[in-house]
Amino acid sequence: MDVAALRQALDRLAARHAALRTTFRVVDGVPVQHIDPPTGWPWREDDLRDEPDVAASVTRLQYEEAEAPFDLVTGPLIRGRLLRQADDVYMVLLTLHHMVADGWSLDVLL
Repeated sequence: MDVAALRQALDRLAARHAALRTTFRVVDGVPVQHIDPPTGWPWREDDLRDEPDVAASVTRLQYEEAEAPFDLVTGPLIRGRLLRQADDVYMVLLTLHHMVADGWSLDVLL
């Protein structure tokens, strides 16, 4: 896994697609779409190689990621998380709020 290349690809994706940098604010009582400048895809890395039960840790982190709320005002409405399970085994979690991605765009992303 070339982690740097993966991060660079996701950062370029976020820079290229304004929807992935969109937040929603209320101005005079009306929701307004705001496109933030490119700052990269928010990213976390977790090294699970020393965990006593890697599978349980993966499951816990998947639920943690899925249940973490999004703030529509401050964003970001996308997140990435890399779980390193072994020297050559990785899992990438990509979490997007439905306000910035739909089924069609997810198919393109994947």
